[in-house]
Amino acid sequence: MTSSFDGPVLDVRNLRVAYGGDGRSVLGADDVSFSIGPGEVFGLAGESGCGKSTVANAIMRLLKPPRGHHRFRELQGPRRPRHGPP
Repeated sequence: MTSSFDGPVLDVRNLRVAYGGDGRSVLGADDVSFSIGPGEVFGLAGESGCGKSTVANAIMRLLKPPRGHHRFRELQGPRRPRHGPP
């Protein structure tokens, strides 16, 4: 697949997610930064409870807007249907 732009496909900078309730707050991720370029493979590994799912859910906007910045750029190329086999 070729790209019509320069720069990362996904760029995450200083991501911070806090969970709160009952007058207290717990950090789920703090100061997470990474970039994924076109054609690169990225793995996020760590111990149970370290924040891997929190980072993924924040990037996919499944959590309330976190602090920090993340930008996703779509690659140009053939598209797969939204539903059905890959």
